[in-house]
Amino acid sequence: MENRMKRWVMLGSLGAMAALYFSLETGKVETPKPVVNLTEVTEPKVLTVDDTVLATLPALEASDMEARQSALEAIEDAMADTDRGTLSTEVREVAAKAVIAAFQSTSGETPDGVEAKKVALGLLIGRLGGDAGRAFTAELLGGATSSWTLEALQAWVKPGSVNGLVIREKAAELAKTELVPDSMKPVVLRKALGKKAEPELVALLNTAIGPSAIAACAVELQNLGKVEVMGPVLSRLEEAGMLQDHKKLPWVSAKLLSEHIRKADVEDLKRALRVAYLRPGLTKHSVKAIQERANHPSPDVRKLVARIIPDAVKSEGLDVQSGEELLLARLKEETDATVKSEIEGSLAEVRRTRPAPEATPTNPVQP
Repeated sequence: MENRMKRWVMLGSLGAMAALYFSLETGKVETPKPVVNLTEVTEPKVLTVDDTVLATLPALEASDMEARQSALEAIEDAMADTDRGTLSTEVREVAAKAVIAAFQSTSGETPDGVEAKKVALGLLIGRLGGDAGRAFTAELLGGATSSWTLEALQAWVKPGSVNGLVIREKAAELAKTELVPDSMKPVVLRKALGKKAEPELVALLNTAIGPSAIAACAVELQNLGKVEVMGPVLSRLEEAGMLQDHKKLPWVSAKLLSEHIRKADVEDLKRALRVAYLRPGLTKHSVKAIQERANHPSPDVRKLVARIIPDAVKSEGLDVQSGEELLLARLKEETDATVKSEIEGSLAEVRRTRPAPEATPTNPVQP
C-alpha cells in the first residue's frame, strides 16, 4: 500500500507538469494572462493514459533505484486504468524504448537495481510490447548466456505478454537447454509451439524428470484440449506415485476426464476413476460418464464406480434417490462378492445423506 501511494503521489506531481511538458514539446508556451475572471470555473483537464505515461518517462532516468522502480510501476498502473483510454501506438513505442534504456542503464549489482530491472522487464514484455518490445524480447531470448534471459522467458510465459514468430522460435530453442528448469519447460513449449507441442510434451513427460516437472507436463498437455492425452498423462502420474494422494495430484480437466472415462477401458479407466475418487469435486462433472461404466465387465471397475457414487451424491452431481436406485439396481445384478460388499457400503452411505424427517410434535397445539 505504501509503495502504491508513493506511485500515485508521483503521478500527481507529474500530472501537474504534463500540460507544460506538451506545450514545451510543441513550442506553444503562452504567457499567463495577468487578469483572471474568478467567476469562470473550469474543470481541470483529465489526463489521458498517453499524457500520464509521457509525463512519467523522465523519472525513469532517476539515479535513485526506488524512484525509478516507482515510475515503472506507475506506468503499469496508468495502463491498467482503462477509464482514461488506452495507450496509443506512438506513445507505446516511445515508452518501450524508454523502458529498454532504463533496463540497460540500471545496475544489476544491488538488490534495488535487480528489482528495478525485473520490474522493467515485466512491464516491457508483459504490458508494453510494440515493435521495440518485441525486438528487445527476441534479443534477450536469443542470448542464452545472458543472466537476464531466463527472467525474460519467465515474463514471456505469462498471459498477455508480447508475442511473435521469432520470439516463439527462440523460446522453443531455449526450452531444449539446461538454462530452463524442467518444471518450466512445459509451459514454454506449449506457448511456443501451440498444438504442435504435444509430441514434445509427451517426450518430456516420459523422461527422468521430477514430480514438479511431471505435474507441469500433465497440466500443459491437458491445456491442449485433446482427450487423447489423458491416457499417457494418467499412466505417467501413476508411475510417479501421484495417483495415491490427492495432494500430489496436479490440476485435472473435468471435461477431459469425463470424456476419457467414456472412452477408456480397463487399466486406463481404473486410473481415471481413481482420479475422480481422489478429487470428489471432479465427480460432479463426470457422474454421467461414470454411470455409463457401472456395468463394465471388470469387477475392479464396478467396485470403483460403486465407491464413487456417494461422492457424486455429496457433491450434488447426483440426487440421493438416483444414487440409491443406481446402487440397488447394481446390487440385484452383481455376482462378485467383493463388489457386492462395496455396493452395500456405498448404499448405506448414500442413505445416510438423506435429510432426517421432521419430528411430529408430541402435543400438537390446537388452532
